[in-house]
Amino acid sequence: MFKPHKLPPKNIQGQESATWQYEVSTEARKLAFNISQQVMTVMNGYMKDGLNDAIMPIARLDGYRKFSQALNNEPLLLTILAAQSLMEKHDVGTARHQLQAAALSTLFRTGLAKHPRREALDFFAAVCHDVGKLAVSSDTLNNPHQLTAEAQREIKLHPEVGYAVLQMAKDHFFKNAKVYSVNPHILTDFDYIAKVALMHHVDVDGKGYPTSIDPKQTDPVVLETAAADKLDAIHYRDTYTRAKSDKVTIEIFMKMAGASMPILYAKAAIDLIKSGEAATLINSIKGIYENRSVYLAVC
Repeated sequence: MFKPHKLPPKNIQGQESATWQYEVSTEARKLAFNISQQVMTVMNGYMKDGLNDAIMPIARLDGYRKFSQALNNEPLLLTILAAQSLMEKHDVGTARHQLQAAALSTLFRTGLAKHPRREALDFFAAVCHDVGKLAVSSDTLNNPHQLTAEAQREIKLHPEVGYAVLQMAKDHFFKNAKVYSVNPHILTDFDYIAKVALMHHVDVDGKGYPTSIDPKQTDPVVLETAAADKLDAIHYRDTYTRAKSDKVTIEIFMKMAGASMPILYAKAAIDLIKSGEAATLINSIKGIYENRSVYLAVC
């Protein structure tokens, strides 16, 4: 279960700082260790040879340049881009899903103004919400049929794996802060993003997973990402089950409203479907992947 503990009272933006710790399973930790090593290898390559993000599919998303500049090529940004680069090679469907969920998440607004850096963190939290699926086989990720019990267990482990990967990255930078010229206070942002990776399948009615997490611990960025994740998975993807029509998707979100999802976010999803705004955004991302072969060739 979560064990909250206070960090220094103020972070670099002058906002209250707090981080969470979650005890992941031994299996998840082992899987995360291997992935974190791969992520760090790619990230160190960016730091040594320079980052050519212009060739990455993510760089063509609306808003990417603004959000990336807000993080100013910090190790956090480089780590997320490294993880996304690995996902592009591991499973393009999941890589694309992460970008679509990130783009959709920007449309789920609570009406509260956000600091530019916080907006960037929310966006990139959605970009790497499924980083734990680097530990899931491509066959399982692309299975259009009913998953076996073992495959379901493998899938349900990915939030813990993703959380552990990001925590291991944070620990690496913390221990080598002088080498990377990192302000340790900025590392609390890893906790912020790791929480999204861990909790994006925790439904507010307590029926999601990991089951050991209290749904009351969710916050707006988790709810935004979770809503965008569900909208993309239900309406725009054919993995696991066929993508649902507008009518069926709206009916599903109506059932989730006030049950597994707050009414605010379910209504927002329905409005995005009815207005066509979500479809327009998703169609724009389809074009991004037409030149994906060029990106992989360079990599």
